Amino acid sequence: MYGLFKQSKEGNAPDNIPKSKSGMAAKFQYNAWCAVKGKSMPHAKIDYIITWSNIETKFSLQGAINHQLNGGDDAETKNLKAATKKRQQIDSVKNPMEKEVPRPMKEDNSEYLGGLTKQEKEIHGWFEEVRKSKKENKLLELVKSKKMSAKDTNKEGVTALMHAVDCDFSLKCIKELVNSGSEINHLSKDGMTVLCNAYALENKSVFAYLIEAGANADLKRPNGSSLRKEITNEENEDFMRLLPLTATQKKQLKKAKK
Repeated sequence: MYGLFKQSKEGNAPDNIPKSKSGMAAKFQYNAWCAVKGKSMPHAKIDYIITWSNIETKFSLQGAINHQLNGGDDAETKNLKAATKKRQQIDSVKNPMEKEVPRPMKEDNSEYLGGLTKQEKEIHGWFEEVRKSKKENKLLELVKSKKMSAKDTNKEGVTALMHAVDCDFSLKCIKELVNSGSEINHLSKDGMTVLCNAYALENKSVFAYLIEAGANADLKRPNGSSLRKEITNEENEDFMRLLPLTATQKKQLKKAKK
């Protein structure tokens, strides 16, 4: 429901969680929004309305049924019949896009594309193709063939490595991109790193590998915080265990051993 609502109001979700958002709830909301990426705003609005109508009718019908089971009156019997009729009407529309609403116009992103450089347009097109097809090999081929460098970014400052993590590609793909020269501590324009992406998607295997490969959880972001602080504040023990010790923690450990 949340993803459809945001898609209907703002269109596609950004490649990374907005820096103003944090916490597990924000991650779930962001993932729900990403799940409907590519759906036009009019289509998203229609799907949102239909989904809400189904939920509303379901609870209305269930409430009426429960009341009848507990000795409802004639008025409630009428409500039950009305709710049942509404439910049947909704179920009878197998394809609401064809039967009840006109097909919306294709989403216009010409203004966004018009503001891109030639290279940014190419990378935008490649990233969209890779995301929709879910073919990680396509992304690897682009980097290996030198069509795009491992350090090249789209308009938002997202690299191929960051895009791969955002698409939830395999650990093997992530390793190949790192070995191809990807900057592991690169910051996108909204202050996200590839390690931030792995944490946002709760991908522990990729997170652990990136730490091992040199990803810095203490890197200061534009908001003045760091990923380590975010993980600590959220008390996410699974990821806290994967973080390397700080200099202070190492000193404390050394003293404890003496």
